[in-house]
Amino acid sequence: MEERNYNNRSNNNNSSSSNNSDLKKSYIKLCRYCKNSCVSCKKEIKGSEMRNGKAFGLHNKCQINSCYICRTSKKGDDVIERQSSYLCKSCYNSSKLDWSKCLSCHKQFK
Repeated sequence: MEERNYNNRSNNNNSSSSNNSDLKKSYIKLCRYCKNSCVSCKKEIKGSEMRNGKAFGLHNKCQINSCYICRTSKKGDDVIERQSSYLCKSCYNSSKLDWSKCLSCHKQFK
């Protein structure tokens, strides 16, 4: 009887640690065609229109293998995790974005 309870407890611990890792922040995957686009409004931005938003990210569970912006990859190796996520001036200056939340599901990171 005690052995069964121990096994149930260890299984529950494994699933909760899995959930926590799913909710951790990861870098956003972008293809080389979208790497200079605003991660909020998806608009292509150039030069002085660009504002850096390094802290923005996604939960591991919300990350997809294709580009976050265009959802496709022209070639498999074109899509990589980007440490820097760019925002246009208007999105950068707005209060609608919260860097402590996932860009996709808008829930807190763990």
